[in-house]
Amino acid sequence: MTTLTVTERPLPTRIRVLDETARCLQNSLLAVASRIRCDYAEGMLILSGEVRSFRHKQIAQECSREVSGVEQIVNRLRVVR
Repeated sequence: MTTLTVTERPLPTRIRVLDETARCLQNSLLAVASRIRCDYAEGMLILSGEVRSFRHKQIAQECSREVSGVEQIVNRLRVVR
């Protein structure tokens, strides 16, 4: 009888980083997270979209900094009132 062992493979880095970033933003900026877009490649996370205050822009950047695999953040978020 053959035994099949299923092991859980980690998500590819890009998908995992974008997933973790989205979760972090959702937890920190629930009201405005849907207006933030993220892209990731080779250690660089790019934040773009619109937020309502400079404070939200800073929170998004600081939150993203804690995601494993993010080495550099390009913050292209625009503050709109």
